[in-house]
Amino acid sequence: MRRAQTNAATLLFREMDVLAAAIHLLGDGEGLNILSFGCSIGDELATLRSLFPRARLQGCDINREALAIATASVGHLAEVFESDEAAIRARGPYDLICAFSVLCVNPMPKPEEMPRIFPFSQFEDMVGLLAGVLKPGGLLALKNTSYLFSQTEAFADFDICRIGSTYQNGYVAVLHKDQRIALSIQNTLTLPMHRIVDVEGLSDWDFIDSLFRKRGGPGGQEIIPISVIQDRPPGSREIGRWTRSNLDMLRPGVDRTGLLEIRQEFVSFTSSGHPGRVLLEQTSLRQPLDGGPLRQVAFHRVLSDQ
Repeated sequence: MRRAQTNAATLLFREMDVLAAAIHLLGDGEGLNILSFGCSIGDELATLRSLFPRARLQGCDINREALAIATASVGHLAEVFESDEAAIRARGPYDLICAFSVLCVNPMPKPEEMPRIFPFSQFEDMVGLLAGVLKPGGLLALKNTSYLFSQTEAFADFDICRIGSTYQNGYVAVLHKDQRIALSIQNTLTLPMHRIVDVEGLSDWDFIDSLFRKRGGPGGQEIIPISVIQDRPPGSREIGRWTRSNLDMLRPGVDRTGLLEIRQEFVSFTSSGHPGRVLLEQTSLRQPLDGGPLRQVAFHRVLSDQ
């Protein structure tokens, strides 16, 4: 198995919008078989164990140094093994496969070098392997990929689970299957942002959808809407509200042509039912590919201790 991503960076409880949707569809019941593909040093395994406490949990990676750390730190929470097609198949089939920031090259090399370093054919082979070891009804969670799942052959066997709290699939540059750049990257003071280069034949959802459910047989593709929005508790008291755009992070003089704006609107509040805690309500608005006005594509709320 050839390695794509060389960066082993990971975080606890990342991609919670996708994982919350997976819990919504699968539950956390006994009998689930879950694979973290590209588990790195194990933070994702610790996250999945916390969210799916009774599942059979496995993690694989091609980076032996990262695997050693994962084994030492979370090896008691999951089975950790080196990525290999035979090993992955032998441990399947799976109910959920997570591939977060694995099927990409970040930072992206010069575009002309991508066919050598990480061609579309390699991406398609890897998602084809993962699709093949999923059970019917199983979920494939893909975030931060250099290519689009919607342009692979395997995509035809999946329904789209459209998550109401997801406003983008990731932050790496995205290429067409023929290696044309669809979205390039503009670096900012914080995270990189996308710039439109060539999105012919693609929709906004191609760059947003992140969770896909395998069908049990042939049939037309369906879109499964998923909402995990919570109602604001009664007796809440607003503390403050603010707005931030990713364009705020650009240095003066940077060309803004074609940049995709994502604006976050926040409200913090307390509730009589949650003393000592602050609740944060977040609305996300995304610039469409056609350059029209910002539109709301996600709305979610998180809870944190004060």
